[in-house]
Amino acid sequence: SKSTTTATTLAQDKLEYFKKIDYSSIAGTSLLTGTSTVYYLVADVVTSTNTKTITVDVYWNPATLTSSHKVQLKTIRAED
Repeated sequence: SKSTTTATTLAQDKLEYFKKIDYSSIAGTSLLTGTSTVYYLVADVVTSTNTKTITVDVYWNPATLTSSHKVQLKTIRAED
């Protein structure tokens, strides 16, 4: 659906953002954004030795953590 595509794009954009910034600046964030649908994006960062695991969840309909509509993307970034 269009909402799933939009949510996936939002998650991918956030992961790209984390690839471009300083390793030391990577931290969990959340924001509210949307087009015709409201989306809630949560980026969770878990720090290990020399790596950070970044999980981005995007929720919609409703835009809350308890929504059954969710896209989740993960990546691991090594320290530069």
